[in-house]
Amino acid sequence: MRMVSQKITTAFILIACMHSFLYAQKKDTTSHRTFYKNEVSLDMFYFLNILRGNFSPTTSPQMAVAIEHHLSEENLIRLGSDVRIQNYNVYQATQPTLQNNSTFYILRLGAEKEKEFHPLWTFFYGFDLLYKYSLKQNEQGNSTLGITRDINKTEGQGFALLFGMKFKIANRVTLSVETDFELWKYMSNLSTTNDLSPQLNKSYNEKGIYTDYSIPQNIFMNIEF
Repeated sequence: MRMVSQKITTAFILIACMHSFLYAQKKDTTSHRTFYKNEVSLDMFYFLNILRGNFSPTTSPQMAVAIEHHLSEENLIRLGSDVRIQNYNVYQATQPTLQNNSTFYILRLGAEKEKEFHPLWTFFYGFDLLYKYSLKQNEQGNSTLGITRDINKTEGQGFALLFGMKFKIANRVTLSVETDFELWKYMSNLSTTNDLSPQLNKSYNEKGIYTDYSIPQNIFMNIEF
């Protein structure tokens, strides 16, 4: 997944560079873009994934979306989310159906500053306050040994420093890539239960702090209004 996203991001940058070079031959780079107050960003990598033959959007949909509001031409506030859901069942002849469910989401609230250095290119940087929640439920076993259910819940709060690039493709429409460095504090709970052997039931908690560097994995289409 990461190799595919890196190739797509690299191709996007190369094509954008070629287009901006040709555009620069026709138009003075001192020109300014029209200023709009609001912007919505949609994750295009999901739609590119649909083109892959082994991708199944019905069982593993994911989407990232963000809304931005300009306080001034260069300064804005942003609210975003990233949601991933996976649900499937394992059917066994003359055996109970095993359920597997996974839900994950991140909420982002932050500020951003944009710097236009070319009529087609804008550099931006800023920060986000982060909140995430994940829930995984997996079942395994049979009617003889019992059905074992594992439930893993994780909740975290974090802070991210971010930067990225926007490339204008049309009036009010840009493409962008973004990366960030994240600091997280989390707490998780893992519980295991067995319907025929309750003596095997167990539960434990874990908490800690970790850092994460998020490579550019998404291409966003940004629409201004």
